[in-house]
Amino acid sequence: MPVFLKVFIESASFFGNSIPIVAVVSLSFIAYFIASGYLKEAGIFLLAILSLLYSVLLKNIFKIPRLDTYVGDPTKLGDMYRFPSSHVIFYVCFWGLLLFLSFKKGFFGDGLAVNLIRIISVYHIILIGVSRVLIGAHTVQDIVVGYIFGGIYLAVLIYLSR
Repeated sequence: MPVFLKVFIESASFFGNSIPIVAVVSLSFIAYFIASGYLKEAGIFLLAILSLLYSVLLKNIFKIPRLDTYVGDPTKLGDMYRFPSSHVIFYVCFWGLLLFLSFKKGFFGDGLAVNLIRIISVYHIILIGVSRVLIGAHTVQDIVVGYIFGGIYLAVLIYLSR
């Protein structure tokens, strides 16, 4: 695989590896929702962020240990176990909700912002699974089940937003 392609795919994991970046981006969207009068969506978006706790709960139910290829910190919350992938669950909920909201008429406007949100969301949702396998943090099974659990949680969020 060409180096640039590997870097492009693996960089999908970067967002979920940095709690400060997740916090700043999340708070920015919540502030935007509140300032725009979308209070219900702000609350639902907060629930999307809480999918991190949902993923940690699932990991502690299944308790499947990390792969030998994983070089993370197993003492961090959610890093002790690998199944299902927290990154995938979180990305499906976080970016999936933003993608869904981007199709609500006028929610993010009609210009560059809405298109960037759509592109960034699709990039993260599609490539996070491949990224986590390439990095050595997960198996394909961890990823597929992460997409399933994330999809279920996202379906609930979308239901609540209607």
